Amino acid sequence: MRDEANPQSGVLYYPTIEFLDEAWLKSTLCIWDCVYRIVPDGYSPNDSDGVKEAIDAGAVRNIRLSAEDLRDTANSFTTFCDELAFLPAGLEESDNVEVRLHPEKVEARLISLMESLSRTVDGHGWLHLPAGIATGYMLFLAETVARRRALPKMTDNADVFAIMPFFTTNGGVGELVYDRDAEEVAMALVLGLMAEADKSVGALADQIGGYYMDKVKLKADKEQTELIIAGAKEAFAEARIDTTDGARFDFDDGWLHIRPSNTEPVMRVIVETKTKESAQKYIDTVTKILKEVLG
Repeated sequence: MRDEANPQSGVLYYPTIEFLDEAWLKSTLCIWDCVYRIVPDGYSPNDSDGVKEAIDAGAVRNIRLSAEDLRDTANSFTTFCDELAFLPAGLEESDNVEVRLHPEKVEARLISLMESLSRTVDGHGWLHLPAGIATGYMLFLAETVARRRALPKMTDNADVFAIMPFFTTNGGVGELVYDRDAEEVAMALVLGLMAEADKSVGALADQIGGYYMDKVKLKADKEQTELIIAGAKEAFAEARIDTTDGARFDFDDGWLHIRPSNTEPVMRVIVETKTKESAQKYIDTVTKILKEVLG
């Protein structure tokens, strides 16, 4: 099945053709309507019955690579290789894990380079590459395909996230194995948790619980705010208090922050608690103290 990608409802799966974890696929389809993958013409994926059902339902679809996809990927990959100072040991021939790469995923001008990096080329033309190199190339290809179709990309392969910083920072290696700021990494962790727990995002959120936050602005100058804070210290004597910036009161069920404005005669109050009722209780107490101070 071939279909043009719909960025409003789909996500691109990579770096492999077959899904490593069917539970991950099911979790992903709880978030997106469709999962796209890059499948060469003439190749029949070795899919499980569950994946085949998803294909029949239109929830898994294939993307046809265009000449522009291959050209842009080749440009990015060759630029990266040209600027690479050295090849890390983990990507060299000492890597004992092989990954097959279909030649239709590589532009013609890159074939000779890929063949030189391959350990073997089988009778069907598949390039048998060290896992690090194959995964790195597929990272460039997936980035190109996703960008040109305005699709987010996602994977269930943890090795991709381990190698991602090297290929996305011009050969740089940081202190962290994963880029904690990358949205893709965060979403993959959520999907992994959904698959492991066999629960929806809503069910996981209910299990974790949440907090209610409210912000109010009350008329009071700095001097009056100091008096209100003094009154709050008495009213919330059981709280842990931090007076670094105004006064923050930490309770067992949340926290309350009172501080004067530096630009206008108002007092700002922020509260975050486990329930709306509890938050309102703290605000009502501050409001009562305010009325007492203002007379």
